[in-house]
Amino acid sequence: MTINSGSHFIYLLRQYVFWLLFFCFFRMLFFIQLVLNNIHFTISEIINTITHAIRLDFSAASYAAAFPFLLLTIYQFTGARVFQKAIKIYHYIIIPVCTVLLIANIKIYESWGTILNRRAITFAADPREIMASLSFLQLFLSLGFFALITGVTIYFFKQFVGRHFPIQLAIFWKKVFIVIVSSGIIFLGIRGGWQLIPINESAAYFSPRTVLNHVSTNPLWHLANNLSKSKLNDHNPFQGMSDDYAKRVISGLYNSGKSNTVEILNHGSKPNIVLIMLESWTADIIAPLHGDINVTPFFSSLCDSGLLFSNIYATGRRTDQAFPSLLSGFPAQPDHSIIRFTDKTEQLPYLSHYFKSQGYNLSFYYGGELGFANMQSYLLYGGFQHLVGKDDFPSGSMNSKWGAHDEFVLDRQLTELNNTPEPFFSMLVTLSSHEPYEIPRPDYIKGKDIPSNFRNAARYTDECLKEYFTKAKQQPWYKNTLFILVADHGHIQPRNRDYYDMLTHRIPLLFYGPALLSSLAGKQINNIGNQNDLAATLLNQFKFNAQQFSWSNDLMNTTRNNFAYADFDESLGWVNDSGSFIYNNATGKIDFINGNQPDSISINQAKAYRQLLYQSFIDLGNK
Repeated sequence: MTINSGSHFIYLLRQYVFWLLFFCFFRMLFFIQLVLNNIHFTISEIINTITHAIRLDFSAASYAAAFPFLLLTIYQFTGARVFQKAIKIYHYIIIPVCTVLLIANIKIYESWGTILNRRAITFAADPREIMASLSFLQLFLSLGFFALITGVTIYFFKQFVGRHFPIQLAIFWKKVFIVIVSSGIIFLGIRGGWQLIPINESAAYFSPRTVLNHVSTNPLWHLANNLSKSKLNDHNPFQGMSDDYAKRVISGLYNSGKSNTVEILNHGSKPNIVLIMLESWTADIIAPLHGDINVTPFFSSLCDSGLLFSNIYATGRRTDQAFPSLLSGFPAQPDHSIIRFTDKTEQLPYLSHYFKSQGYNLSFYYGGELGFANMQSYLLYGGFQHLVGKDDFPSGSMNSKWGAHDEFVLDRQLTELNNTPEPFFSMLVTLSSHEPYEIPRPDYIKGKDIPSNFRNAARYTDECLKEYFTKAKQQPWYKNTLFILVADHGHIQPRNRDYYDMLTHRIPLLFYGPALLSSLAGKQINNIGNQNDLAATLLNQFKFNAQQFSWSNDLMNTTRNNFAYADFDESLGWVNDSGSFIYNNATGKIDFINGNQPDSISINQAKAYRQLLYQSFIDLGNK
């Protein structure tokens, strides 16, 4: 039999087909188990689940194929048949391991409602607990089922893949060619394609029904991702005091739940909510916040007739940290971004859930990739029925890196809101003021240095907002709408501030629109707070119970304590009425001070806050 370089690609293709069928088989078993538990699905839901599972399945298959490919490469250049045997042994080991994990995933989901994760592996490490949970008959049937599935799967692998092992090629350039091309296929498969952001669980999320997203997610990929992020470590590195004492400190900081909220909304029919998150809009480009006067003149004009919160700080430094901060009231934490942990974010409260329960239609608009940092999975779990992302815009509206320019995204939202039943809760995220600061219009501000480029990009977004609001005011839904404009995080530009200066992380928060009390037009609220305070602030205005948002502090509560927190991984930032400081956890020293020298009470509050916040992060998902 003549075998050429093409047979190597066929062998690789057969491996991929094997693994995709393998994952699909267990996905169907998953569906069967759910149906037996009285969870029902339509045919179209099942088909959509399978099709949306392909990308993560292909990534998992690429991981599975990587080691055999390495052995095959060595075999091609050495001819040693031991590597052929090693590939067989590898599959005879990995197939039973994957089988038991996928069976376990189905049973774990039935009991816990979560996909296979680190917590489940920890549970499995104690066989006595497993034995105690199963009767002898259940154990016997489980082992028999495992043996049957494993045997059939290995036999199928031998027939479909193992018998087609390629022989060693004689021509050197062909060896090199298949190594290069196959490496590229496996690399792109692992990464999930050419897109800017590597693949994550969002690739499998497509439905408002969480169970469908869970079935679509590859359990082995999710487990590996979960293990890599958790570092198999439940230790809180910020434990500096007893949790009981830290809780007493934080309880006093939040004033033990006392509340006296000042109303700021007209209470007639349910007002629409439009939340606009502005990329990198530091307070330094907002004139009413003592920023540059020529960068965001339109936003400044909105402040003249809106309610501006003048002392708000971002809890994190990245957009992915802003989502749970704004929508779940959960501040940014060190080392990790909670939005990347689906098993944790699914236990967070969601601002959007409250409005959806009141009949609001939820939508989200972004010019970039919805898969960025698990954004799509987070939003779908949050109840957003309609998501618009990069793939929904024509190529002519794109910049070179991130996605659609702000003018196109704002116009898309405006057009679709005109056809959206009221009331609605719609969120939009801008991106043009992100590096590399590309805008599709001539520069507004002279200069080609980085600060000038940043100012120009922000000015472009400001002009887009002007066009947006000019059109919005002509729409019938405008008269019953509250607009909330807030930045995702601050920036060292345009004033080249020190990274650890808390003023770098000061951001605008503006309530604007006809739903706002006219008596508040042009007013400023000087309370010190964070993005995560938006949740309690807004829910209390609507008379919703905000107790689930334990990290959110109502900005309109007259009895609140003024403070703000910012995460720097190795350090934390703290702001209160006395000033601000940066506490270095590694050295136990104060690195940066604005205002008065911090007293021991403020330092203790900051340390207690971070300790409990990180412990909350650890505990979420650990059922």
